[in-house]
Amino acid sequence: MSDIELLIDRCRESLALSSSNGIDRVRPLHELAVALRCRYDQENRLCDLEEAIDLSVEAEAIANFFDHPYLTWFHHATVLQTRFDSTGAQIDRTSHKLTAYTNSSAVERFHLAVALATAARSRTAHHAIRAYKTALLLAERCLNIRFCSELQYQFIIGDEYRPLAGDAASCAIEHGDLELAVELLEQGRSQLFTRMQDYSFPLSTLVDTQEDLAHEFGQTLVRMELVFQSLHCDTQTNENRTQGLSEIVGSWNELLSKIRALEGFSDVLQPRSFASIRHAAAEGPVIILNISKYRCDALILLQEVSRPILVPLSMKLHQVLPRLSKTMARIKEHARASRPYIGNGSPTKAMTTVLAELWAHVVYPVVTQLQTINLPRQSRIWWCPTGTLSSLPLHAAGDYKNDGECLPNIYVSSYTPTLSSIIRARTSLADLSGHVRGDKLLAIGQSTTLSHVKAEFDILRTLFSDDVIIKDGPDATPDAVFNALHDHAWLHFACHGTLNIAQPLRSHFILHGGNLILNDIAGDGRLSRSGVLAFLAACNSATGDMDQAPDENISMAGAMQSIGFRSVIGTLWAMSDRDGPSLSQDFYGHLIRKGVQNLQVKDSALALHLAVNAMREKGIPPERWATFIHVGI
Repeated sequence: MSDIELLIDRCRESLALSSSNGIDRVRPLHELAVALRCRYDQENRLCDLEEAIDLSVEAEAIANFFDHPYLTWFHHATVLQTRFDSTGAQIDRTSHKLTAYTNSSAVERFHLAVALATAARSRTAHHAIRAYKTALLLAERCLNIRFCSELQYQFIIGDEYRPLAGDAASCAIEHGDLELAVELLEQGRSQLFTRMQDYSFPLSTLVDTQEDLAHEFGQTLVRMELVFQSLHCDTQTNENRTQGLSEIVGSWNELLSKIRALEGFSDVLQPRSFASIRHAAAEGPVIILNISKYRCDALILLQEVSRPILVPLSMKLHQVLPRLSKTMARIKEHARASRPYIGNGSPTKAMTTVLAELWAHVVYPVVTQLQTINLPRQSRIWWCPTGTLSSLPLHAAGDYKNDGECLPNIYVSSYTPTLSSIIRARTSLADLSGHVRGDKLLAIGQSTTLSHVKAEFDILRTLFSDDVIIKDGPDATPDAVFNALHDHAWLHFACHGTLNIAQPLRSHFILHGGNLILNDIAGDGRLSRSGVLAFLAACNSATGDMDQAPDENISMAGAMQSIGFRSVIGTLWAMSDRDGPSLSQDFYGHLIRKGVQNLQVKDSALALHLAVNAMREKGIPPERWATFIHVGI
């Protein structure tokens, strides 16, 4: 007798010893179902599969009665079953159960929802989309109970979560629902910074108006998840612990209803609709880039067009992007350490190749579509990339080797991590009444370690005269700079910076005698209400982790925007110190052309565009000028 036959016999004996309908019957039912399923996989006996399903249904009925965590096991069996169910009805039932049942942890249900979406995809897009929606909702629950950004980061770089939003959006695109594709991408992307900005879970904002309600809701959420996670002990303990679970869930739903009834909180813990996020394109096209193993696309949002415009991209990107990432890693190492370039040819040749490939495979198809709708040259556009593309210089793409077209000659590029972030920046800027804290620029630097910072600051003194406050060298201690921040809406950093990938708000600027940590800046709150522009002439201020990139770009520039700055100038890799003075001259020279008292943050994208073009005209190689990017409004 084979091992599987012996296992099935032992499972049948165990089942025979259990009570006819008691809680002790659940486990042997499950174990026999799994054993029969294994034999089906080996020998293709249809009767084994049918019996396994019947046993799972019986176990579910008992589990429902006792509110037992077996339901999680049943979901797993159902996922396996979906490949044999041509109607899709089982998929819909299971999707509903994964969100409705409360006797297993969010993490367990998330893993099963992802498996269900993958299995359903081979059937119909409709059923797969429902499963993807379930997985994204459960992913948010998983993140909500991870109370530090490091734990959240570990979750979002996981193999199941990282591609989830992109795969979900690709499924919606295949189904022809472009609006839903945008909603799914917005829901699933930039989770770390979304939580910093409190878009979908604004408990910190709620504390300002309803402190007791916010505290009670947070405590209930914790209690509920702790109960979920405790349900894997012995059966008797489980029965005791599940007695009050329905009461906790009822309390949570009641509190959530109260919060949503408050003005400004109606969308708490709910995905944002396309109707609300399409206004991100109010001042120019937003191009969302999605790279999935199933397909690659660009979605263009236009204020005057009710639906997104689909631009299919080449599937060759799956081979192209890893190669470009490796090349960029060598260029970044060369820029950061000032070491000889390790690679074929020169860094200039390598960068030119990267920009040409980005142009051919990503940017040119988008530009062609924008020209088809007659978008005037030199109009502003916003890139909203995902994954690896978040760390590549899309804004500089072009055929420079053959003196062909290039994006900087056609449009003025900015970036936005999400649609919500740019909507928030514009709304909060409109809320600022007058010049809240004056227009003086605060410049912070370390000329003791960067040789060209003194010249950079001399230019700022010439341009701004008495309207610039400079903290340099020994005067730029963490405490001195922190105290000065609150009196200035415009900041200029000329120093080294260090990015903490796992805990972005623990990233810091290296100052005299210590570090200025972003979390300290964020904790004050005043900058989030009136911070306007942050110019980060600091090493690697905009670049994140390319090897383990989540579906968002973790960067110092992104962190500063999450704190509340409406626009941020950053770098994708270490800038050359010698470029600081001339870039500052051209950038700020354009900003103050109408006088310091008429500074407009919305001019900052064009100011950077012109300053970088001036670098190009001087013959500065692309690995130096292509690093600068504009994020925000």
